[in-house]
Amino acid sequence: MKLPYLPKDYSKKEHIIILSILLLLTFTSFLLTIISTTGSTSDYIPLTNIYLGTADITHINVTKVVPQVGPILTILGTALTAPNRTLDNIFDALKSISETPALTPLMYLLSNAQNVSQSLLSLTQLAPLAISGNPATDTKELVEISGLLKVSNNQSQTLDGLKNLVVPMLSSLTTTNNTNGSTIKEDHTTELTLELLADSKDPSMVAKSLSVLNNLTMNEKIQMLPIFTLFSQTKNITELVSSLGVIVDKSDSVSPARSQLVLTTLQTMLKRNPNVTAAFATISTLASGDDEKAAIGAIKTILEDSTNVNNTLTTLGDLIKNNVTQSESSKSSLVALSSIVNNVNNTSQAVSTISKLASNTDTVTTTAQLKALSEMLGATDQGPETIKILASLQTSLNPNSTTFKYIPSLFTLLDASANPPVSFSSLVTLTAWAQQNPLTFIPIMGILNDALKVEMVSEQELTGMTPILLEYLQIPVYFQLSIFTLCKRNLNHEILECSASHAVQNLDFRQIIYDALAKSEFAPYLNALNIGADDLYLTGDLLNREHEYVPSIKAVLSMNIVGIVFAFITMVNIAFLFWMKWSSKSYAWVLVIFLAAATALFLGLSCTILTVVLQIIKSGTYKDDFGVVFTAGTAYNAMMWCAFSLAVISGFILLVVGLYERHLRIPYLMKKQKEQVADVESSSSAEDGIAQEPKPEVAPGQIIRHSTEDSSGFLKNDADEKQDAVPEIQQTNTSGSDSL
Repeated sequence: MKLPYLPKDYSKKEHIIILSILLLLTFTSFLLTIISTTGSTSDYIPLTNIYLGTADITHINVTKVVPQVGPILTILGTALTAPNRTLDNIFDALKSISETPALTPLMYLLSNAQNVSQSLLSLTQLAPLAISGNPATDTKELVEISGLLKVSNNQSQTLDGLKNLVVPMLSSLTTTNNTNGSTIKEDHTTELTLELLADSKDPSMVAKSLSVLNNLTMNEKIQMLPIFTLFSQTKNITELVSSLGVIVDKSDSVSPARSQLVLTTLQTMLKRNPNVTAAFATISTLASGDDEKAAIGAIKTILEDSTNVNNTLTTLGDLIKNNVTQSESSKSSLVALSSIVNNVNNTSQAVSTISKLASNTDTVTTTAQLKALSEMLGATDQGPETIKILASLQTSLNPNSTTFKYIPSLFTLLDASANPPVSFSSLVTLTAWAQQNPLTFIPIMGILNDALKVEMVSEQELTGMTPILLEYLQIPVYFQLSIFTLCKRNLNHEILECSASHAVQNLDFRQIIYDALAKSEFAPYLNALNIGADDLYLTGDLLNREHEYVPSIKAVLSMNIVGIVFAFITMVNIAFLFWMKWSSKSYAWVLVIFLAAATALFLGLSCTILTVVLQIIKSGTYKDDFGVVFTAGTAYNAMMWCAFSLAVISGFILLVVGLYERHLRIPYLMKKQKEQVADVESSSSAEDGIAQEPKPEVAPGQIIRHSTEDSSGFLKNDADEKQDAVPEIQQTNTSGSDSL
């Protein structure tokens, strides 16, 4: 496209200043974009101050992000508030065991402290056992409990059942000191029960049957007395129980009156003839129906195995008279008795034990113990082995034992634990190590004792201590994120480390924080607890949108690169305009405007995308409430927005100047030149209309001389006559300047 011809006095010199300013603005925008994009790629100031944003974890909620170390930090933070306690003497004690087998069990004990105060109290009470105890004798009970856990399929259930079994046992083994000595009140219920279970083939079934018998009321137990009398009058307890089961089972078909009649008839017949077989041969013919025959057959079996037939008949009569065969409780009791008798090796001993247990009046305690036994037996496939260990443990637990006083503290510790099996195994390991290395372990117990003496720190107080704890452990607290690198700073904002530059830095907060912990002095404790990156509890809005970060930053990087390219091309075109012909190459000016607009567009998109991304990160960290504060990088954002603004200003100036030249200045100069040309033409026309003076006659050989003025006027007029008029058509400006 070409503009109308330019005036003769139009010059490009008037644009040199504007072009220079535009070139400077574009170059500045170009330079700022490059510096912003490559910020923090070099480890020196001021490039290290150019980054997208910073994650501040100085007040990170450790108990939420790394719940495994929450109780540990609570204990250490509490100990730090004790008099004469400093970070140095606390962590020096921990460092002394950091390379020993004691660190892992200690960390697990503290980490699983669901109730920190209760755990501290229990550990301090158990400390003498670990420091000054005899490894051979003072850990016998712990070893036996470990044996229970080895044969268990559910260790938590086993420990819970053991607690419910042992605690009532301990309360019954109370020792009362007086002037004459000590009086011991003992309850042998547990001992008897364990003896019965130890003799059984299926301890779990026997324990359940004992629970049924134990739940009988006193009246129901009195109602069952005839059955126990029969036990003392028989030679075959198994057959007796089986026969009683038949009688009870057929009791619905045979009325009590009919049963009483049969027994009375038998007594009469046996008085005349003590032959049981002959008597039943006669009675059987009188039976009506199969159920009655079966009941009579069961009575026959009982009498044949009886040591005193008359007494047995009397007892059976009392059984029918007391309505035992019709009672639902008696029916269930007979089923339970049958189950016990059929599952033991020594039936006589079993009946004797059951009789003793039936006389126990403290059914609440016995019920709890039987329930605990059933719970423990239900958690193992090796019932006999479990009962054997329990019997040995029950023998060890006596008031004269040196470890008797520590057992309640043990179960208190397990009660306060989030994972009792792990806490117990850790306690066993730690105790065994401490007994061999008491001097090394004493400083650790000193920390726990000091923490117990002061008030437990609150979550807010622990958050306030977090910065100094992180700094002491050399954990970075500021993570500045750039496009290509990630730099870590300490509490004093000193750079500790910058990652190697690569395509686009990922925003994986879980991995970032884990790497920082793994490279700090906290690493031994992290390894002791076997904590990996996936164990960090970082979930929420930010982590759910984490996958959007890399594509967004890639888009920012792409916009920056395209903006840099367009800015460079724009500078080249502006520089080229210094030598172009303005009159004939006006499209170049339009091209420069387009390039400047494109530069501004891509830089604006880059700034906008990043602003949105940073806002998402900031809002995500705030909502997730992990104590992580994310702030945008001031230098990067200022430079990029400045680059965008300069690009917009350059484009705007180019557009305004172009419009001014095209529609205002050039038309004005052209109009002015036309007016001047018109005036010249008017003057020429007036001179042409003047009459010519007559020429004087000159004789041959005569020479006429003119004056200088006349001669010059003549030449001038002659030149004027030869001058062409300025045509009103398009001309080419030979000045070499360009037009807009």
